[in-house]
Amino acid sequence: MGAIATLFERSPESFRGFGGLVTDKKKENERGFEIGSSKFAGQVLEMIRTFTISHSHFDHIAGLVLSSAACTATKTVYGLESTLVNLEKVMDWHLWPDLGTAEVGPVAGKAFRWKE
Repeated sequence: MGAIATLFERSPESFRGFGGLVTDKKKENERGFEIGSSKFAGQVLEMIRTFTISHSHFDHIAGLVLSSAACTATKTVYGLESTLVNLEKVMDWHLWPDLGTAEVGPVAGKAFRWKE
């Protein structure tokens, strides 16, 4: 999420049209969070509903894995079967908590829903 905050600080115009986000980095946003803080980055993460992962090299999945603990709602992750299998292996309680599922319907306690 630090990357999101940095992007906002360097290029606030990239966030225009994102439902009420303040794009003047000299002010706080409407919820009182300092622009560029990790709290603000968390707000941006809340707006993301879907991820598409091309392959499971660590540089492509690290942010997804690390942000999983901050997800307040289940987000859909699209990928090839092999990519999703590898993500499931990462989130199998050996490296990271099991925060993904392929189940259909409401699922409590899961950050991501895997879909091919």
